[in-house]
Amino acid sequence: MNLNDLHTFATVVKSGTLTQAAKTLSVPKSTVSRRLTRLEDDLGVELFSRSARKMVLTQDGQAFFERIIGSLDAIVEAQRTLQEQSIEPEGVLRITTTEGYGQTPAFLSCLSSYLEQYPKVQIDLVLTSRVTNLVEDKIDVGFRLYTGQLPGDASTMSRRLHKVTSGLYTSPDYLERHGVIETQQDLGKHRYIAFGTVDFAKHRWLYDGVVSPITPDLPSPSLVVNNTATLTHCALVGMGVCMLDQIAAEKFVERGQLVRLLPRWSQEIAKVSLVWVASRHLSVKTRSFINHAVASLATPS
Repeated sequence: MNLNDLHTFATVVKSGTLTQAAKTLSVPKSTVSRRLTRLEDDLGVELFSRSARKMVLTQDGQAFFERIIGSLDAIVEAQRTLQEQSIEPEGVLRITTTEGYGQTPAFLSCLSSYLEQYPKVQIDLVLTSRVTNLVEDKIDVGFRLYTGQLPGDASTMSRRLHKVTSGLYTSPDYLERHGVIETQQDLGKHRYIAFGTVDFAKHRWLYDGVVSPITPDLPSPSLVVNNTATLTHCALVGMGVCMLDQIAAEKFVERGQLVRLLPRWSQEIAKVSLVWVASRHLSVKTRSFINHAVASLATPS
């Protein structure tokens, strides 16, 4: 049994006519007819009832189509995937995430290494706190931060990447001027700079990685900001104690620009997932970036 004949049969069923199937397959109508006849001869059954005006599937033809279509589509998809592996990704790739996450070293390193590997791709990065509609906003890939259920619908595919964990930080200069912080009770004596879009009281505190019934008592904020880059700079210039993403803040700790306070305490702020529009025919650039992002950013849950 010829695979081309099977594919031609499925195409005729889906398109409805020999003429349309011939256009889809880019072959003469006579070739389509010949393949169908050969397939019927191989099977020993009539797949279509033919008349001068139309072709209608017989009961045997319908049953045969239902049995083969899943496997046939899988073969076609496997062939397409193999062919795409030899195609270099190129074109504009639209990616969206929040302003805060979009400035983290891990995320930017992911973009940098992807562009290094695929120089023909141009990334259009959209930073917004709004939950974008991937189709309406023509977004290829989104990085979503969330605390409850992942925003999305049946048209969206997703892949969990990692969690965002925050800790308390300030500058060495601030501690020299205002005194050290050794216990959670000491926090009440210090100036606190808050990130306005996150209510940290609603997030669970961890002590040595384990959920704690006792929580550090953060004072009322002296300043509230709605941008994580500004919050980080507030800590760097010694304005007060700030709750910062541990991964982003670590590089400043290594340089001696920030000090981690109460290092045994941390908070799980959000989960991060990669999202894209569900499709069996993702573009090469989208598929390659999804694979790259998972390899670069995914951690065990």
